[in-house]
Amino acid sequence: MTHRTGTLRHTSLELTEIQDPEHSDFLKIRKMLIATHMQDLKEVTHDILYEQFSVLRMHFPPSPLTFGNKPKLPVPIPNALKLQSTSLDSGRATPDVALRQKEEDEIRKMQEMLAKMQEQH
Repeated sequence: MTHRTGTLRHTSLELTEIQDPEHSDFLKIRKMLIATHMQDLKEVTHDILYEQFSVLRMHFPPSPLTFGNKPKLPVPIPNALKLQSTSLDSGRATPDVALRQKEEDEIRKMQEMLAKMQEQH
């Protein structure tokens, strides 16, 4: 008796290997879903990554001193800017309100830093 590793489904009569084309259409269905939705997955992934990049550049622009230096990859995303899921029914603020509050806090911090820098000069 040979033992093969794979995904098995227990039916009332037997164990069926899901990835065996003789017993299951799983591979065909998976291939069809990936083929039909791959472009959408690529677009959504690109949109999310671009939004994160633009938020990082708006809140933390590169300084003129490090303009010629290449950043070390991967660039860590600050905890304040990571996408967070909030539950609407748990009494917490909606994502729009939370995002607006974070932006206002960041703007306030930047204005304070700017005021300190102007006082030094």
